[in-house]
Amino acid sequence: MFLDCERNSSSFFCDFAKSAMTYVRAHMKFFFNNKFTMQSCLPDDNRTVTPVLTQVHSNNVVVTRVTGLLLPEEVMYVNDAASHHGFDQSVVVGTDGESVIHSARTSRTAYLPKGDDPVLDCISARMATIASHPVAHLEPLQVTRYTHGQQYTTHSDLLGGDGGGTERTTTLFTYLDSDGLEGGMCGGATAFPYLTDAATGEVVRVYPHAGDAVMWSNRTLSGAANHYADHSGEPLTCHDVSKAGINAWFRDGPWE
Repeated sequence: MFLDCERNSSSFFCDFAKSAMTYVRAHMKFFFNNKFTMQSCLPDDNRTVTPVLTQVHSNNVVVTRVTGLLLPEEVMYVNDAASHHGFDQSVVVGTDGESVIHSARTSRTAYLPKGDDPVLDCISARMATIASHPVAHLEPLQVTRYTHGQQYTTHSDLLGGDGGGTERTTTLFTYLDSDGLEGGMCGGATAFPYLTDAATGEVVRVYPHAGDAVMWSNRTLSGAANHYADHSGEPLTCHDVSKAGINAWFRDGPWE
């Protein structure tokens, strides 16, 4: 038996169905094109950005490439802000939950405080939209730079109980510097050693392109830790090349 919404237009179920159809129609463009249109974060800039999401791997863990996340001038702004705040030796979370310098991670990192810069806050909000997380769950952005020979060996972004009650569920890494790295001849890829590219049979690798990003979940659909999401920042093998990117880590609760 079917409910006739033409005759029972005031029915709760009919109202719900109409609302659902309105939602689907409004979001149909995103469902099929996997892209958004958002305003530039720069002052007095009327341009828009239209990031495009493309899955590069979907077995065990979904790895998504985000093309055109930042405008070139937004990339420059973040790089300048990071230089202003200054870079220190990158750290990892030690076995006791404290941040320590470790040979596994040889890059340098600058920390960008939340709420201090409207442009950075706008970029954070854009990232939260792409990642489908509340911006309140986003940690302060970290800009990481690599030079020749530097790397971050295979690791998980999960904190393993050292997150103060919340855990990192989603990672969005946005490339800020990719000179000499885009062709894949000088290393620097974000690599997933436990994932296989179906087309090539090789490890899944995403090579840097300034303004683009790569995104993945660190948990399975059931909420368990997903070791397939373990990844590395491969070493830069050529001289006179560099790599920089924004680590945007989203928690499963508000960051404090």
